[in-house]
Amino acid sequence: MLTIDDLEHSLQETKLTEVEPDLWPFCLFLLAARQRYLAPSYVRKQIKAMQQSDQLKPGFLAQSCLIIHKRQQLGICPTITLAKLARRASLRDSAELIARALLNQQQTQSWPATGNITPLPAKLLRALLRWPEQTGLLERVLEILHSQPRLSTQLCAQATLFTEQTKTLSLKPALLLLGPERSRELLLLSHFETSLTHPYFPLRESLLERRRLMNEVLLKLQQQFDWQFPCRIELLTYLLIYDCWRHSKWTTQSTWTVDSRYPVTSINHWLLTKRPLKGHWAKRLVRYWQLPLQINNLLVPESKQVSQQKAALELAIACIHYTDDPHQALKAPLKACKLTAEDYAKLVELSMIETGHFSPLPQATY
Repeated sequence: MLTIDDLEHSLQETKLTEVEPDLWPFCLFLLAARQRYLAPSYVRKQIKAMQQSDQLKPGFLAQSCLIIHKRQQLGICPTITLAKLARRASLRDSAELIARALLNQQQTQSWPATGNITPLPAKLLRALLRWPEQTGLLERVLEILHSQPRLSTQLCAQATLFTEQTKTLSLKPALLLLGPERSRELLLLSHFETSLTHPYFPLRESLLERRRLMNEVLLKLQQQFDWQFPCRIELLTYLLIYDCWRHSKWTTQSTWTVDSRYPVTSINHWLLTKRPLKGHWAKRLVRYWQLPLQINNLLVPESKQVSQQKAALELAIACIHYTDDPHQALKAPLKACKLTAEDYAKLVELSMIETGHFSPLPQATY
């Protein structure tokens, strides 16, 4: 029976392209699982299911890796299979995780995760939206992107993985393929993933862990009910916690102290402060980046505006302390999402297992 250690050893010894054929789909799954920070226990269970697929049913991510491997043995390039998988709604998220894993393997240049990050210029974000409508603006976009080598490299590689091409696309074809909305969101997401690695503060790692759990809960709700959000869920959950980096209390506390004045559906419930978070800085980013203004309605704490998307976001926030609900705040979002408390609890527990967040510890220090 294969173990995670066996696969880790294989990947340390050689690149994915040089791994033994029998191990290849399992190594690919392990690399893709790292993109979602899946818990080791869940990864082990999925590896077992992949080995016994005639008896156990693997998850979507594991299924996708097996499909890619099977077609590869028939002489079909993995990127061609990946492009086909990305067109299926149930496998789209899995295809993107695999694409990120393959991208990381293919990149020859190592980009630092920390250090000084140059802010994305507003003119780039405006141009990304308007280039299809204005003649000559595309060349200006290309010029600006060439000055951001890290982002442009990721953009080209990401676009290539969703095509049947074997050679990496150049910047212009990549931009034309992705279109203005998707290319902009990929750039912003990449910017968030690098810029929020600093500055250091005691609760930062724990906060990012909570964001990963929220992200997983929202993804599961979206897959279950096929809801549409105004932007990518990964981007939305980063915006949700962005103000924490600008709040003196959040950046100086070393332990979580619950603020019972707020319901579990509010981020302000997580930490006792005199000045609550109001999403001010995140909403400024929405305006600066010219993201859909509907995002602001989701970022306003304790908003009375009811929608399925807002209810889903509240349930995602509540997953940190969902067993402690003195305000009974979960009733309204559960009703809006047409979920029972039991189904919600199962969804949260599964998300905790898959992200390695096994319990909402009230005091987590790093």
